[in-house]
Amino acid sequence: MKEMADAFEYLHARNIVHRDIKLDNVLFSSCWIIKVIDFNMATPFIHGKKLYNHWSTSIYMAPEILEDDDGYEGPPVDVWALGVLFTKLFDGLHFNGHKVYDMSHDKTHFNVGNSQPTFSRETLVSLLTAMLWNDPMERLTMTEIVNHMWFKENNPMKHKRNAESKLSDVSVEEEPLTGEFGSSLHHGKDDEIPCSDEDKEYHVGQVVFRMWEVISKIGEGSAGFIYKAKNIDSAEEVALKKARSLENSMELWQEASIMKALNHPNIMKLIDIPREDTFSDRIVLVMEYVEAGSLASQILYLRSLTERNLWHPMKQMADAFEYLHARNIVHRDIKLDNVLFSSCWIIKVIDFNMATPFIHGKKLYNHWSTSIYMAPEILEDDDGYEGPPVDVWALGVLFTKLFDGLHFNGHKVYDMSHDKTHFNVGNSQPTFSRETLVSLLTAMLWNDPMERLTMTEIVNHMWFKENNPMKHKRNAESKLSDVSVEEEPLTGSSLHHGKDDEIPCSDEDKEYHVGQVVFRMWEVISKIGEGSAGFIYKAKNIDSAEEVALKKARSLENSMELWQEASIMKALNHPNIMKLIDIPTKDPFSDRIVLVMEYVEAGSLASQIHFLRKFTEIKLWFPMKQMADAFEYLHAQSIVHRDIKLQNVLVSYKWIVKVINFNKATHFIHRQKFHDDLGTPGYMAPEITEHGYDGPPVDVWALGILFTKLFDGLQFDGHNVIEGTKDE
Repeated sequence: MKEMADAFEYLHARNIVHRDIKLDNVLFSSCWIIKVIDFNMATPFIHGKKLYNHWSTSIYMAPEILEDDDGYEGPPVDVWALGVLFTKLFDGLHFNGHKVYDMSHDKTHFNVGNSQPTFSRETLVSLLTAMLWNDPMERLTMTEIVNHMWFKENNPMKHKRNAESKLSDVSVEEEPLTGEFGSSLHHGKDDEIPCSDEDKEYHVGQVVFRMWEVISKIGEGSAGFIYKAKNIDSAEEVALKKARSLENSMELWQEASIMKALNHPNIMKLIDIPREDTFSDRIVLVMEYVEAGSLASQILYLRSLTERNLWHPMKQMADAFEYLHARNIVHRDIKLDNVLFSSCWIIKVIDFNMATPFIHGKKLYNHWSTSIYMAPEILEDDDGYEGPPVDVWALGVLFTKLFDGLHFNGHKVYDMSHDKTHFNVGNSQPTFSRETLVSLLTAMLWNDPMERLTMTEIVNHMWFKENNPMKHKRNAESKLSDVSVEEEPLTGSSLHHGKDDEIPCSDEDKEYHVGQVVFRMWEVISKIGEGSAGFIYKAKNIDSAEEVALKKARSLENSMELWQEASIMKALNHPNIMKLIDIPTKDPFSDRIVLVMEYVEAGSLASQIHFLRKFTEIKLWFPMKQMADAFEYLHAQSIVHRDIKLQNVLVSYKWIVKVINFNKATHFIHRQKFHDDLGTPGYMAPEITEHGYDGPPVDVWALGILFTKLFDGLQFDGHNVIEGTKDE
């Protein structure tokens, strides 16, 4: 019922009426997912303007349609029809809208009791009665239906509140380690977690749904159990989240309905829901498995890091929540325990059982998040709240904890700021003092929710620009603008290539040597390149002899750059994009990251330019088409490359193109602007040097430059294009 109400509220908020709401036009899947169908009678409406034609099913028709030829308002007829449908859910097929109309014809409104339904709950009667008033102007709106007391009373998640409210007096040290999927789960070894026969837990070695073999139990919570499992055919490791009861199943359906629409490298991915019968079996969510602990478990390590080092996890979090808000979803339970932090410095946001869609300008009313992260408007106001600002407040509290550690408490922020216009970060005695960091946190923790930053403004805040590890490459890269393509070295990731004896090895940089076995798996064959960020080696698997390329970071700062590159690459699967195979790093705080990538016998387009210029348009069609396909694929995944150039495209002797070097790539949101001017001069679009830019068009410009170079050769320069077109 909540999903139906949400769907029709969504329609009305977009000035659309369905006009044929009935049991037959609502699908109900085995996953408890509702889908509204059949829009052939739907139409746009204008408030105050009447509609005149109507062909819906008669037993769902509102009285004003049946008795009045002077037209009708659109939304109230949908409300009436939904009221009839809801009543049928309780009273069954014996209930008929005509009976409602007949009995209420001479009355002010319909008395639900007169139709002899089987329900009697006062709030349910109140809801249905208010939807079935004879006077259409007296009926509830869809927004009022969604926020009716009946929905609040019967929300399956309501019963969590007492347990969660106890967390307000518990420090972060005392909160249990959350592990793979949060949900306030206690983690430990199998023998530390008692198994209840009543709860019908899985056992180690059990095969679930004829596909997943249980490896170990890794956690449990009030809603269910978490297991590590593997595919019996492919050995792929996953996490299984199993509901404890039918009531918990409905909570997990809600979580799954949110997660299945999400695809972001910093958000836990839902792989499958392989249940057979929703009503008898408890739901199981199959999710990606990540070797990680929560930020709560890593807080002492994180506090030892500098702002520069914390940039990467904080940027990933900001990107993830900006992605959610751009899709009109609020998380509503942002906290240290619901963010995983892997040994590869990869962030994963988890636990979406309190997440919900939102409509800008429409208030939310129920909230069960952890109290120390609650925004002031939730604690002091019963008139509802806007969704995105409460996520911003909670993320501000979380960010502050990363610097100020476990002593920081959201309640202290609220107490200190209760009589102030906004929170002064300095009043909580944090250990940080950098002006731009204080500016960021202060702007996230304003008491007035309308004054807080948005997630997009957070991502583009000056603090993130100042501490970006890639910022320090800019001076070196700007020197390339005066270098012709012949003078640039052959690259993979802007690296110099050649034979081993042409590249001096520095002991200070701790390079690998030929014959060295790395991670007990890869034997180094040769060094094939190096750049400011690190070294590239050709290696082979000591068991299978599979050849790969190893990309090793030069320093911890470079490691974070490579983590950023890996976070983009691991989500990509395209034949013309370099494939990331593995990240076999043990400890990101002491070891330098190594990326294991596919090895391609190829040279960059820059090294092949003189040969390519000899070919006709028809012969160049194949490499150009592969490049266009690759970048179309990236943009379809909401990723911009931001450094397209001859040096970052490999072409093999078989004419297979591979796009490489994703250390400047990032996710984008349509119509949201970037303000960091990354890229290689000569390929930069004109708008980059002005007032922000959209991501995809700058890739298109750079690809246009590259294509032109294939025909025009080294004499063509992007700067010439700008000079020649700026007055046109």
